[in-house]
Amino acid sequence: MSSKLLGALAAASLICCRCARGIPFPGTIFERESDLSPMYGYVVVGGGVSGLVVANRLSEDPKTTVLVIEAGRMKSNTHAGHLSPASTTAIPGLNNRTAGVAAARLLGGGSAINGMAFDRGSPGDYDLWGEINGDDSWSWAGLPYFKKSETFTPPTVEQQVEYGITFYMDVHGTSGPIQSSYPPFIPTTGKAFIAALRRLRIPVQVDGTANAIGGFWNPNSLDPVLRERSCARTTYHELASNRANYHILTESLVTRLSHDLSGVEYIPGYNPDQTVVAPNATTRQVQARREIIMAASALHTPKILQLSGIGSSSVLDRLGINQIINLPGVGENFQDHPAQYLAVVVTNISDPTQHPAYLDQNKTYDAEMGVLYEETRTGPWTVSTDNTFAFLTADHHNVSYGSFVEAAQQPAAKYLRPGIDSTIINGFEEIKMASLSLQKPLSRGSVRAASTDPYRMPLVDYRTFSNPLDLQIMVQSVRFNTDILPQTDAFKEIGAFVQTPETGLSDIQLGGVIRASADPSFSHPSGTCAMLKLEDGGCVDKRLRLYGSYGRVRVVDASIFPVIQSSHLQSTVYAVAEKAADLIRRRF
Repeated sequence: MSSKLLGALAAASLICCRCARGIPFPGTIFERESDLSPMYGYVVVGGGVSGLVVANRLSEDPKTTVLVIEAGRMKSNTHAGHLSPASTTAIPGLNNRTAGVAAARLLGGGSAINGMAFDRGSPGDYDLWGEINGDDSWSWAGLPYFKKSETFTPPTVEQQVEYGITFYMDVHGTSGPIQSSYPPFIPTTGKAFIAALRRLRIPVQVDGTANAIGGFWNPNSLDPVLRERSCARTTYHELASNRANYHILTESLVTRLSHDLSGVEYIPGYNPDQTVVAPNATTRQVQARREIIMAASALHTPKILQLSGIGSSSVLDRLGINQIINLPGVGENFQDHPAQYLAVVVTNISDPTQHPAYLDQNKTYDAEMGVLYEETRTGPWTVSTDNTFAFLTADHHNVSYGSFVEAAQQPAAKYLRPGIDSTIINGFEEIKMASLSLQKPLSRGSVRAASTDPYRMPLVDYRTFSNPLDLQIMVQSVRFNTDILPQTDAFKEIGAFVQTPETGLSDIQLGGVIRASADPSFSHPSGTCAMLKLEDGGCVDKRLRLYGSYGRVRVVDASIFPVIQSSHLQSTVYAVAEKAADLIRRRF
């Protein structure tokens, strides 16, 4: 569970894109699907983080060809234009509320619009992956791909002295495509947060990249020279764009895979403002000589597979779709990090510009800082997500050991969706027994195609707090922010206090507040095509090959996470995709 002082500020992103029309040339981005080749070595479904990483690496081989099909645009003029307008089913654990679902819809995916946090989970997060799959190459020690994707620039000497930022250079990458660094402007509230953790005797790591348990300073996916967002589009895509064997088709909606899994069907000229397929829409198909690579996210990868006849009979029968591969796990095991947002007031800062909310409160200052950023690439516009995090254990939250013992003894199916396949129950039991000490959310949701119309967004069922232990942990996490942190000298010195939720609430009262106001998602959807054994409800094997596809289909996005890690997802998706590329190229 992440505890942070204040909300993040969005950093500006200036991205230039080249477009091609008519004939292919190195770095080809097609606006007309008629310009495509009829067959490629690999067809990548989705141009987000994982899709662009894999496409870049595969296109390093001049003997093959790669096509990326992305439903979104190259860029959009509004933030809303980046998002898929999906919503959830009613969530009983949140008083039957529904919620919007944020899913990136542009080239670069979430990396082009997220908060730019570039943290990793703890070693135990990935050791768990290796343990439940019986493969140490997926453990922390066997996953060197974090470093392969990163070029880390340390904080300045002045920042190290002023804020106490420390790091281990040997756990960071020094030659990867993604730039990670600290912004030149760091609010002093972050320093107060770290000081408060120390005074509570919560460990503060030298570098959270090496061990993300306790508090730590953390970089952003920020270019240290340009002071712009470093994302999959500005790095992996740009690196590949000079290769004649790398093709991109945007604004084209993949509808399904062909029955023999040899090709991908799609609708060119996709208009995201439409909610149903237009009567004159034309479906096209492109062939994949070697593999189809699914990289459409944990929300859309299972939907496309289900529309292709891959999934459980209960889901496919409801849609009237003939089943070609029986995989009950498709769309199941859905996980995210629920979030409770707090209103924090800081009353004793001598320089009000150090308050992270000051830009929003003072429009004149905001405009001035915007000009400063454009001219010098300095100032608060360089800030995105806070650079301080804390991922705390059960001991820090006073959650009793007995609660975990009780959860371990629960029948595996007790809080899962009724009627779920027995293999998924088996898999959940394996994960539950292995991960309780890591405090992973035990609630599991699902993602299902809403209809055979590919324009319909999927049905997203978070099932947040369906397991009561998750709510118990959330209550104590929020209490840490409302009742404990504000009592530290560090917080008192800056006059920080939480307005909402109010302090002093009982567990029952605070639980009621959370049910009434928490968000089911921190925009970290994962797990819906899990890398698990087939008998445990898995969808892909340890080489990320879709079961039953005879090696024709591979999944490389966050849907393969068997268990969500305790961190933001971005750097882990980069690392998984880098490993996937080596798996596909049979480098190990």
